[in-house]
Amino acid sequence: MEKIRSLIDHWLGKLDQRWRGLPLRRQHRYTLLLFTGYLALMVLAIANAWYDTDQISSVNHIENPVIGKRPSGASAQDSLLLQLKNQIYERK
Repeated sequence: MEKIRSLIDHWLGKLDQRWRGLPLRRQHRYTLLLFTGYLALMVLAIANAWYDTDQISSVNHIENPVIGKRPSGASAQDSLLLQLKNQIYERK
């Protein structure tokens, strides 16, 4: 674990030296380029979330299929239960 940590520290130190070795104008240009890329990604993410939210808002209220779609002549009791009762108590 200590070896990995030292390798990472050494690698970061070399990156820092390379960054400091760049002219200030180039550092500024790279920073501006990275910020512009980040800003573009953020705008795309917000636009995607806005579009998805707009698509979801067109969904209607969910209705209970048991209660909502009953024929006008049907009773409120379970039809299977009625058939079983009729078979049990039916005279033969």
